[in-house]
Amino acid sequence: MFEVVFGFAAGLAYVCSVALVLRRTTASPAALAIVLSLVDYFLLLALVLLLDIRAAFWAVSIAYWFVAVSFLMLFGAVYKSVSLRMVLDLYERPGRSAPEDAIKAGYVEADSFEHRLGVMLEAGMAEQVAGGYSLLPKGMRVALVAAALQKAFAIERSG
Repeated sequence: MFEVVFGFAAGLAYVCSVALVLRRTTASPAALAIVLSLVDYFLLLALVLLLDIRAAFWAVSIAYWFVAVSFLMLFGAVYKSVSLRMVLDLYERPGRSAPEDAIKAGYVEADSFEHRLGVMLEAGMAEQVAGGYSLLPKGMRVALVAAALQKAFAIERSG
């Protein structure tokens, strides 16, 4: 039982470390949360070894990763949720409301297409050409991997 409590406490320490580090950096929040989960786990293992704590490895690991993965799932949902951003946007507006056109322009058009095209261009996956966009070699590799994964897992459509 000690191992479960110890692993759970270490998982909660990881959640706190993400909250603290994210306040002090401009790095990608998602990448940082993932990297910190691994760093904190290896710190946990080092602590167990250095303090010569007699603990069942798998029980400590399972408890830690239960908390860490649960947090990562929740963090990812909150971090990338367009619906939550829309709710917060409405909350911050006078009268807690906005015209339908403003919501569509801000989230459907700008967020879904313009922003994503910008990301593709910045990442070097595509380039803007006369009248449209052209896939670059990096974009081709990403597309081939995505197509292979969709085929392997019988995903007919994504996005």
